Amino acid sequence: MVAQPVSTFVNVLTCIGLIGLLLVTVGTVGTEGTVGKPVVALVLALIAFELWHAFSHMRHIEGRLQAYVIHALTYLIAFMTLWVIYTSMGSVHLGLVAFAIALDIAILFSNQTKLSVLSGVLVFVAVILGNIGAFPPKHLPILFALIVLGAAVFLMEHHFCQVAMNAVEMPYHAIVEIIVMTFILTFAKMMLSGFG
Repeated sequence: MVAQPVSTFVNVLTCIGLIGLLLVTVGTVGTEGTVGKPVVALVLALIAFELWHAFSHMRHIEGRLQAYVIHALTYLIAFMTLWVIYTSMGSVHLGLVAFAIALDIAILFSNQTKLSVLSGVLVFVAVILGNIGAFPPKHLPILFALIVLGAAVFLMEHHFCQVAMNAVEMPYHAIVEIIVMTFILTFAKMMLSGFG
């Protein structure tokens, strides 16, 4: 019925967390508060990403459709983040982001699955690095620690999962998903609180 039930559950839980954060924050500040349309659009893009992510763990479709959609949603999240930064700061830096997207597209179409996951993450890292002055310093160590931890655990899973499954059968990918969930909810909370 569900190809990867634990990972699917974590992705659905992330969606519920994002919806809860959005409803609580918008309900607290009201329509005239600090949460504007760009931030709401960003959180909706994160929800769309996680819904597709959950579907990808439920059903594995033949071909590259799932990868193309997830990368397109990554670009949407990057664009929405830049929109939030622009409305807050009055300007954005796009050079690093454009380079990361071009690199990601090249890797995606070369069918390098492991690299395309990392290059997709790089798009988001480029948004943060290229516009690092827009983010409060207190959040940056947490965000970057989660990105590095997630990438490291993903690579370890990719290289050692079969050996680990032979020793102890567990849903190892769920560990990666939990780190991603923590990152996404932390990032969304930061954006909804007006970078506070």
